[in-house]
Amino acid sequence: MLAQLSLIEKKYMVTRNEFYIAVTLLAIAISTNAHDVRVSWIYNGRDDLIASSSVGLFFRDLPVALRLNDEMTLRDIFAEVQEQVKNGIKYNCYPYNEIKAPVVDGDVTCVLYQRDLRDVGEFGGLTVEEIEIRQNKAASQTVLDIQILDGEAGLQYVFDYAASRYKKETMSEFQNLFKSVVAAIVNNANTDGYDFVHLKKDVCDKKGLIQKIKDAFANRK
Repeated sequence: MLAQLSLIEKKYMVTRNEFYIAVTLLAIAISTNAHDVRVSWIYNGRDDLIASSSVGLFFRDLPVALRLNDEMTLRDIFAEVQEQVKNGIKYNCYPYNEIKAPVVDGDVTCVLYQRDLRDVGEFGGLTVEEIEIRQNKAASQTVLDIQILDGEAGLQYVFDYAASRYKKETMSEFQNLFKSVVAAIVNNANTDGYDFVHLKKDVCDKKGLIQKIKDAFANRK
């Protein structure tokens, strides 16, 4: 699966963070039958290995929005997401999350991609200390957080949602849809001109959905 994602990232010249921002936008668009969608994503300001070990850095909660149409290809979608991510980093000067209230009308889904620091290679003299963190059982502070954990065990998805907004069954369906969007993109990695209308058709193909998910996630490492 990771090897297939790397091929897609190379083909469309996107980072894994940008890939999952796009996947989230597409999953929301398909699940809500909407063409105007937006999410926020976490930019932590850590641009190098030394900064990654530091504390006290600002976190930025930056927006990405798409106006989709059926003719938009994956290349179009990834290019638009990449441009907004680049401009968000370049021009951000104030945390987006400070101007929106949690779990209210207007709140947006938040995407957080996290890679295990231990997987990046040499540490340049830095040491890693592992500590156990108490699991926070508090209610979600946003309408929906999607965390993508990328480490030695492979890709893992964590969906943290506001129970006041979503039923467990509804979120379970969305999780399957999210995975099916990834599967559809992976399965059509060699399809030039693969567009939004065909993605929707593939994702909504209930008969083949489960098998597509199983095929795409058969090998996580």
